[in-house]
Amino acid sequence: ARWIFLALWGSQMKKGDVAAKKYVTKVFDNVLVQPRDAREASDVFYRQKLGDVLLTYENEVVLTNQVYGPQKSLPYVVPSPNVRIECPLALVDKVLDSRPPAARQAAHDFARFLFTPQAQIEFGKVGFRTNKKLCKTPPDHLANQGPVRVWTVDQELKGWAAAQNKFFDAGQILDAIQADVGARRMAARKAGQR
Repeated sequence: ARWIFLALWGSQMKKGDVAAKKYVTKVFDNVLVQPRDAREASDVFYRQKLGDVLLTYENEVVLTNQVYGPQKSLPYVVPSPNVRIECPLALVDKVLDSRPPAARQAAHDFARFLFTPQAQIEFGKVGFRTNKKLCKTPPDHLANQGPVRVWTVDQELKGWAAAQNKFFDAGQILDAIQADVGARRMAARKAGQR
């Protein structure tokens, strides 16, 4: 997942691109499987018991721990610095135009509701960090967590277009890391190791 890659990169980016790439490569050297999303990663880790460490979103581990209950919940660490995940909200006119007027109103009402203290409290209950400007009471899962210094893609990487070009376009940094790790694994297999 891009956010996990960016969190890893961001933990080292102040040391420069060479150090950050070396660190992310070292982490990828130890990755057994890259599930397609956070829920699948949690399933692989919790149910299939594959791996020693789960790299996932804080809300995903909080929610998964809630699902499994206190007897099976696992401890977790939120590293600092960390990337602030900002998910966009969009109301798509083309879709809403094909629905009854009440659907458009409901969509707008729901969008407004998401930015209320009541909604933030609900987000907090399932592991999200709440917007401190909207909700003064931190979620329960943060009670024993220290402060986390966060950075954004816009601030540190000059926006998503620049991040896409630098890291995720074909042949760029992520591809180079995966090719390097894959080549070394293949060589090790051919040599009869690991």
